[in-house]
Amino acid sequence: MEKQELHIDFKVAKAAFEKYLDEYDRTDDKIHLKIVHTYCVVDAAEEIATRMHLREEDVQLAKIIGLLHDIGRFEQIRRFGTFNDVQSVDHAEFGADLLFKEGLIRKFAEGYYEECELAQSDNQSDYCQEERKTKEFLVNNDATAVDDEQIIKNNEYHNKDTGLLEMAIRQHNKYRVKEDLTERQRMFCDILRDADKVDIFKVNADIPMEIIYDVTTEELKNGIITKEVLESFYKKETVLKSVRRSAVDHIVGHISLLFELVYKESYRQAKEQGYVYKLLDFKSDVPEVNAEFDNMRKYVDEFLMEI
Repeated sequence: MEKQELHIDFKVAKAAFEKYLDEYDRTDDKIHLKIVHTYCVVDAAEEIATRMHLREEDVQLAKIIGLLHDIGRFEQIRRFGTFNDVQSVDHAEFGADLLFKEGLIRKFAEGYYEECELAQSDNQSDYCQEERKTKEFLVNNDATAVDDEQIIKNNEYHNKDTGLLEMAIRQHNKYRVKEDLTERQRMFCDILRDADKVDIFKVNADIPMEIIYDVTTEELKNGIITKEVLESFYKKETVLKSVRRSAVDHIVGHISLLFELVYKESYRQAKEQGYVYKLLDFKSDVPEVNAEFDNMRKYVDEFLMEI
């Protein structure tokens, strides 16, 4: 059987995402955190894409990519009990494998009902029953129309964009994206990476740092900023996790994400939300660290004025 062509609509994907989440404990703090993060990234991606004056179908695609970018996180916490990629799996690669190697993408896509009908004569009724259930779910939840021809007509997201979707998900947590991307691939990777960073500022400012970094208050308050971390920061580079040694290094590392935002709209969001400055408000029990945070605040102020 030929590979099916996938058509993805945001309303359909969102309804399917909500149903998918029912497989997990929504009351779990870590699961809840990632649900909230997902929708914040969707909103940020939509705002960035809209202000870039992209076509409406591309704005919708940016939202879909945001919706599915952290899909691996939910199964990661269930299987491994941690969001630490080093201690478990690379969540971006894991999520992309779940979607595109194990077929999870079918839960979020539509437009392959014709193949389902053909499969009826091939003893693949289970597959077809699953598709009928998906249709029924969408109708019951008022997600979208279920006329197959209209679905295919209204949706632009097929094989060429599912490939782009996979690329963006795999690349979203990389220190540097691949160099051989097309202009369109890079654009959607950058939109997702920017939207993700913008909400990471919020998460790190709103959630107690002891929980985010899995450290004690004493470790945070008495930590020293590693020399290599400061060097990267003042070079306006994202701080590699491999050079972070202390708990306070993680704060500096997350602030440094600001320097590698791509789009002006992303900087506008980060500046208006103010979460970067909340991170810069960190107070240590070490005077030298407080002095360095004051210096970093001035550096960030100058940087944003240039932008």
